Amino acid sequence: MKIQNKAVSLEDEVVQLREEVERLEKKRYTIHSTVPTKITALKVVVEYFRLFQNGFHPVASVSDLCNATTALRDDPGYVQTQFFQAVTVPDVLFNAGYGVEAALEDWRLVSLYHANQTINLERVERGVGNTVVAYMNGVFTITEMMLHSAFPDLESDSEGRKWLGLAEKLLDKQFVVPSMVCYQFDEANRVVSGRYEANMLAPLLELLPSAEDVSLVLSSPINIHHWSKDGG
Repeated sequence: MKIQNKAVSLEDEVVQLREEVERLEKKRYTIHSTVPTKITALKVVVEYFRLFQNGFHPVASVSDLCNATTALRDDPGYVQTQFFQAVTVPDVLFNAGYGVEAALEDWRLVSLYHANQTINLERVERGVGNTVVAYMNGVFTITEMMLHSAFPDLESDSEGRKWLGLAEKLLDKQFVVPSMVCYQFDEANRVVSGRYEANMLAPLLELLPSAEDVSLVLSSPINIHHWSKDGG
């Protein structure tokens, strides 16, 4: 009986080992399929913007994705997360703070409030030292859902009128926001830090003549820097 139980136990261990090997192989394949074989800092940046061109819209939480097994490989954010982890150091610094999870959560929030955003990479240049600077345009249209999220008092009878005029000026307007990111790489061409800046002031001034209205928009979730303005 003991021999039989031991045999069953060994069979279970073999099955578990096979599953673990399969999981690691699939994970290795996923990462290798998104990270350039001959990795260079410039290639990393170009591939990064290819993968994140339409934002980051995971179904699972960022925490779960960062610790994911292949069980989450069908999640829209799985490959993006695998790539991001592969090309950054664990304590990478972005505007939102330190760590992969903080950076990806910032991506998730920006993408949530700019659901129709497209990021068009314009050019990539080598900067001072081991840095790479990427220049892009973020293109998005202000939707009714975005306005209700940014200005919840639109639903209030007492405060709604205060925001209604501003909302009418913004609704269905397309914004082209010039932006740049400066990436710092280490000797292994992994991203150590990334600092991004988005110039929303210029397109807003073209649309809104009132400095007060511009200030209200810049302090709302419509502003790309809203979620990470205190980070980094």
